[in-house]
Amino acid sequence: MRQDRLKRDITLLLLIKAGLLWGIWCIWFSHPVAPHMQMPVESLDSRILSTAPLSSPSPTPIRTVH
Repeated sequence: MRQDRLKRDITLLLLIKAGLLWGIWCIWFSHPVAPHMQMPVESLDSRILSTAPLSSPSPTPIRTVH
């Protein structure tokens, strides 16, 4: 009898947790923050699948003050 209640309580808590996580995802993560800043899929594919390394900016020399 005690194990049945424990199973029921754990199942109920997991369902509540899953519902809360789904709600959080819908509120904060389901849509882009700035829709006007989306990147075209073709451009993204070419950058991910390219074998050439991307150019990186040259490092700025560090100045020391005396």
